[in-house]
Amino acid sequence: MIPSNPLILAYAQDYCDSNMLSSVRIVRMAEPVLDQSNEGVVLPVLAKALYEGRARIYGLSGPQTSDAMDESQTFSTSYVSVPMRALDMRGDPLATQVDDMIEVTAHSDATVVGMVLRVLDVDAGGQWPACRRHMVTTARPSPSWVLV
Repeated sequence: MIPSNPLILAYAQDYCDSNMLSSVRIVRMAEPVLDQSNEGVVLPVLAKALYEGRARIYGLSGPQTSDAMDESQTFSTSYVSVPMRALDMRGDPLATQVDDMIEVTAHSDATVVGMVLRVLDVDAGGQWPACRRHMVTTARPSPSWVLV
């Protein structure tokens, strides 16, 4: 039986929030638009800010190499959690999705500040939804991105 006591859920969310000692900005790239001049798709260069606030950043390690394919692939994954009760910039419940970008704006380790992480997966549900956890990988921001 799942406890339905709202006090238990509030306690779990408060505990989760108290472990969020970093700050992040979550952005979403604009939808691609069709370029009429060459009938090709133009990659988005605009990013819309969804959330700025507290987060928990789990350990970030260097990339691992996989030689399973014809050429080496490097990747690294970690997790970033934000409060389940977080609101987006318009005041609606935050609804993150795959391919959103998370930029670290404050962290106790200065080498992490400014790091950009790409969302690979967003946890949903769970017994007590105390925080929203994102599986992330490191990303290299493009100088052509413009935040709107």
